[in-house]
Amino acid sequence: MHTLSNLFNPIIARPKNTLQYVEIPPSNLLKPYIRCFWGSSPPLLSSGKNEHRSHSTLIIPDGCMDIVVDINHISNKLSAAFCGINDTPFHTAATNEATTTSTFGIRFYFWAVPLFADTTMRDALNTFIDVDNYFYDFRKKLADILLERPSIIDRIAAAEEYLLNCLQASRPMDPNILNALYFILKTKGLISIPALCTKITISQRHLERLFTEFIGASPKKISDIVRFQMIWQDMYYSRSRNFCDLAYHYQFAHQSHFINSFKKYAGRTPLEALQYAES
Repeated sequence: MHTLSNLFNPIIARPKNTLQYVEIPPSNLLKPYIRCFWGSSPPLLSSGKNEHRSHSTLIIPDGCMDIVVDINHISNKLSAAFCGINDTPFHTAATNEATTTSTFGIRFYFWAVPLFADTTMRDALNTFIDVDNYFYDFRKKLADILLERPSIIDRIAAAEEYLLNCLQASRPMDPNILNALYFILKTKGLISIPALCTKITISQRHLERLFTEFIGASPKKISDIVRFQMIWQDMYYSRSRNFCDLAYHYQFAHQSHFINSFKKYAGRTPLEALQYAES
């Protein structure tokens, strides 16, 4: 799994938007499974429409799944949700209430969640549901600690202990999934599914079943999300902003096909996405 995480480094719609949001990498033991811990530190005061915290945020498919914990420090209450892998962009809800809140998140690589969760990923595509549905003891083990510790560093320490315990109790993942993911990531999502099945000597039907069970999305959908992320990284890091070249490199039939496909995942045209990222 170290190889997979070395091949895939997904980014969000506004990677430099760190005014009230931080991303912190996990310890070495968890790097193959956890993309980052993220959240707000210290607690933020949201007092209406003019506050940054109240604005909605664009979330684009990044090939990750998250546990998202929101803590209201006035009522001392916590809500925790599991966000499965997404294949469409969406906006977080805006907040107009005056309150003091903080957010803490655990961002998993999409291949890693089955090693920590208590159920399959069969219904995880585009889901946003109470964390108890996938992590049965998350609240029992972490809720009080997260309420008591406002520091994101302290929260990460508690989350890592919980995750390492989950990992020790998990079963190994089917090597067919890992091999398939390796070729998908290595080719930046450009390998065809028949070619993929030939490489790992497995039937397409069996591979589809494995991906549905352990990832919640088909191999083709995962390939498309990986390709989108690779394109977005190429654009954002200025390796290429020539859309004709990108369309050719990522095997689109023509430039308009490339732009339409990109917009499906980014919610914006390539130029609009770059403008949003840099605003």
